[in-house]
Amino acid sequence: MLRVVGEKGTLDQLQTEWERFARKTRSLDEFHTTLPTFVERLAHLPRTKDPQTCPRVVVAGDFFTRFSSFFMDGVRDLYAERGIILKPVDLSELFLYVAYHPMAETAGTWGMKPGGLALAKACTRMFQPEGKEYLQQWMSYQTLTREEAHYRALFGKTGLLVAGPNTVSSIFEKGAEHVSPAIYGELLPTVGKGIEAAREGYDGMLVIGPFNCLPYRISEAILKPLSIEQGMPLLTYESDGYAVSPSVLRQVDVHIQQVLEHAARTHVTQT
Repeated sequence: MLRVVGEKGTLDQLQTEWERFARKTRSLDEFHTTLPTFVERLAHLPRTKDPQTCPRVVVAGDFFTRFSSFFMDGVRDLYAERGIILKPVDLSELFLYVAYHPMAETAGTWGMKPGGLALAKACTRMFQPEGKEYLQQWMSYQTLTREEAHYRALFGKTGLLVAGPNTVSSIFEKGAEHVSPAIYGELLPTVGKGIEAAREGYDGMLVIGPFNCLPYRISEAILKPLSIEQGMPLLTYESDGYAVSPSVLRQVDVHIQQVLEHAARTHVTQT
């Protein structure tokens, strides 16, 4: 966010604050004690505008590639220069999906979706293996949901969060309309996030994956026609382990223009 909205020198200040926080944090107790102060310092970093007013592009796909500075630095800077925020899907969404998937699988054996009815059925079978298993899965998912809500509320004070909570249940259901839930991995959440991107307020989507990755290829095949139908600018990028090629950078330029036009149309519609 600060690459786009931070004043000159803000990124250096962020690095300084992070190093100070890391030096003071040597245990879990120290982490919880010093985190609010770190968040407060982030909230006071100088910025030129509100991130909520900037066009946003969600980055989904392979989690290693989308968080890698080696693969994303040149691309990220091009978007930042045009005032566009690249927002990788939170890693916590992947953790929530890992917890939600087996819960949905167990509920599916009862002909249900995760929710109140499935929980009630599990309670009636709490002394049977599948009922006990569902309750354990449900508690694990609820714990992760509460933890994410806690830290989102804390970091929300920085004014740098531009995405809402990770509604994994909705993403799972949307993705399951096009991909079998039995296929475990990042394919289903990537497709689900692509379908939900417009509703979540994004102006474009970037799907990234390693060279010859089958989940990436399937995501691309599903999301391209859906994105055209929704009017959502989509760029897919298959990384071969090298720096971004000039041909991909030209596609990035086109995508940037599409994102800016989408953001302008959305703003006009809202006003």
